Amino acid sequence: MKKLLLASVLAIASFPGYARAAERPSTYSTTLPPDKYDVPYTGLLKIWITPLPVIEYFCRGGSRVSCAWPGKDCRILILQPVAEGKRFDTLDLDGKAVVNVRGNLALTLRHELGHCNGWPNDHPDGRKTSFEETVTMPKLPATTQVICTNADRIYIDCKIAKPWWPNTTETRK
Repeated sequence: MKKLLLASVLAIASFPGYARAAERPSTYSTTLPPDKYDVPYTGLLKIWITPLPVIEYFCRGGSRVSCAWPGKDCRILILQPVAEGKRFDTLDLDGKAVVNVRGNLALTLRHELGHCNGWPNDHPDGRKTSFEETVTMPKLPATTQVICTNADRIYIDCKIAKPWWPNTTETRK
């Protein structure tokens, strides 16, 4: 019986994509923009806090954490656990399992605000960093709107702590 149990545990542990956070604690990394793009954004900013299915749909596989659409205004989608500073399960861009990554809202916002400020999607001159690093929160424009949705893309009340929303207006439209 012990041999059968041991064989089952070994089979599960060797399953592709299985990993423990302790075995790969800092494999999830991203980049900060170069200094010329890592500046306060001054346009209209809309931050959408949303669950993974919405991120996967709109970010089109580029990220499972966040993405930005610069334009007349800039729209940023952020995975809800990141906005809440919680830990979450995800996959890196190579499809390798990275489990129990702690959300780093400051890093995520600075990365995406770099795109709002014109940093190209191929991340030239990006400064590699880990989600485990401490990063200073960016200054958000007073015109920032924060919108929360569920997996069905229906607007919901944002029930997360809002100390990082300086002078923001929560909107449902």
